[in-house]
Amino acid sequence: MPLLLPDPAAIRCVIFDFGGTLSSDFYFNVNPPDRPDWFSTIQRRLFADQPLVDRWMRQELALEDIAEVLAPEVGMSVAEVVHWAVLGCQRVKMNPVVWQFAEQMKATGRSIAIVTGNMDVFNRYIRPNQGLDDLFPVIINSCDYGELDKTILWPLAFQALGPEIDYHNSLLIEDSPNNVARFVASAGFAYQYTDDAALKQWLVMNHLWDSISEEQSQ
Repeated sequence: MPLLLPDPAAIRCVIFDFGGTLSSDFYFNVNPPDRPDWFSTIQRRLFADQPLVDRWMRQELALEDIAEVLAPEVGMSVAEVVHWAVLGCQRVKMNPVVWQFAEQMKATGRSIAIVTGNMDVFNRYIRPNQGLDDLFPVIINSCDYGELDKTILWPLAFQALGPEIDYHNSLLIEDSPNNVARFVASAGFAYQYTDDAALKQWLVMNHLWDSISEEQSQ
């Protein structure tokens, strides 16, 4: 269990990662009929190729370019791959405790933001379909900046949220242990997300979950 925060009331901002944190869903989560190897093929040909994924997350490639790579592998046309990929993105679901925590933090007047290493499909399909911009006033996506290093992206969120927001009064919710360590090394506070149950337990221990419920009931 991560350590307790020294002063939970001093947290003025919560930064949320998306993939593996706000949502744990696979983007290509709808299996086309008669394509039983859809998931395994995409994992092998796309997500096992980190340089290719990195190019996509820097917006050097778009979904249509990725579909051209995948089409011969899955025996489908580029248009068909795009269709099923978009359908999968539109069906991505949020982790409910993470989402509710974001709502609660915003309700108390704290700043919230998403900082994500992500692709064009996040902006084109997931953001509008999930109403992310309705909840989060600031969303920083790597593909909008051509940059994957979150030590560069996090300060962009701070700048957008206001001069009073910085590492020293911010909490990161993120599944990557490397990013958690880097945020803490920059004088921030961080929680490594694994699942909703563990997160809620940690929030209760830090009086971030209960205090919000009490404020909302008043």
